[in-house]
Amino acid sequence: MSKYKASDDWYTWLVEQSRTDHIYDLIHNYLPHDFSPIDGDFILLAFEDLPQILQVISGAYYNASRRQLLFIGNVKYVVVSNNHLAEYLEAARQMKVVIDEHGNSYIRLLFTQPEYENDNDDDETQSTKIESHPDDVLKLCWDLVVTGKDKEQALYYALVGESFLMDRQHELTQSGGAIGEVIRVSIGFSIIAAAYIWNDRVADAAKCDENYLFKPYLWSHMDATIRGYLELLMIRKNAHYLDFLFSNLEFRTHFIVHYETHMSIINPNFEWTKMREIVPVLNRVNNNKLYK
Repeated sequence: MSKYKASDDWYTWLVEQSRTDHIYDLIHNYLPHDFSPIDGDFILLAFEDLPQILQVISGAYYNASRRQLLFIGNVKYVVVSNNHLAEYLEAARQMKVVIDEHGNSYIRLLFTQPEYENDNDDDETQSTKIESHPDDVLKLCWDLVVTGKDKEQALYYALVGESFLMDRQHELTQSGGAIGEVIRVSIGFSIIAAAYIWNDRVADAAKCDENYLFKPYLWSHMDATIRGYLELLMIRKNAHYLDFLFSNLEFRTHFIVHYETHMSIINPNFEWTKMREIVPVLNRVNNNKLYK
């Protein structure tokens, strides 16, 4: 495993320490685009959260008791080693920026669901929260897409979210941006595109895809996200759009397993070269009931 070197590496380091794409949701929805943590260990657990943490991570209290303690304001924190973040990142449901008296920034992990995920929120309250926190709309959209619930509401969030992302994309174009922020915006576009595909708005999805999908330097950062998107296109039987995407040789080569899966669906006589990898993808596409 690579070694964490300095605060400039924080985004890549968190991704490498994580097991799933869940980390992108946390970073995208809870950290400001210009966030930069202190050099060294920068993930915090509050002692007051330990009862919640123990419900999802066995041995957390024992591990916490052996690590560096830090007081910021009136709150007692455990500073978690940057080399042992995986289980905490996977269990976390929110992040919060904490700044000490010297101006150093840390990330506090929270293990309860954010309030806006409460199903009892009325439409007016939900709209107010979106206006107050425009980034939240992407999380709301993503939650609906991954659970296959209420595609019309997902479309509403997508329309609002795309406007927000276009503004952010313009800012990045004008002033430049760190790779971490570019990835965050690109993942946002992928969420919006998925909602559009779910609602059979392929042309709108294609416009979103232009912002990230054919940029090879993003593929290693968004590999699982793009693969999931290609599978959604197969589930929704968007064969013509898939043909267009795979007409790009570099894209087709990088996502060869999904290309061959697509070809096997539209052409029963297509000869696989990646059978072992294709079968699980084909099973996921054929057995999916959420988006059909």
